[in-house]
Amino acid sequence: MLMNDTMKKIIIIFAVLFALVACGNKQTEVRTADVVDTDTLSTLRNQIDEIDSQLVDLLAKRMRISCEIGQYKKFHGLNIVQSNRFNEILEKRCAQGNSLGMDSACVKSIFEAIHEESVNQQEAIFNKQCHSEE
Repeated sequence: MLMNDTMKKIIIIFAVLFALVACGNKQTEVRTADVVDTDTLSTLRNQIDEIDSQLVDLLAKRMRISCEIGQYKKFHGLNIVQSNRFNEILEKRCAQGNSLGMDSACVKSIFEAIHEESVNQQEAIFNKQCHSEE
């Protein structure tokens, strides 16, 4: 699968998203006197690396499904962009993020980036090529 700028942005945004979820609602103040030993920092970074890897896997799976949806839309003569469906996704995911202590604007931004790439994938289907199939 080719990694374009949109996908890179999505991965970065998801990494931030999961970091925020992992921290929960806790507001922590970092003071210069606070010292995190290198083993703890290394362990935390390893956890982030594992989550990032899972995010890439999930995004790739989502894009493959988006291509299948694109094929369905093309075969049935449907428009690529389905505004009602996108609004439904935004509403549900923003509410979910909000219930987890996340900023709705952050969640919205993430899913807008994902949607943009999904549209790009489906446009490629309409033009006979999908990046997830390369």
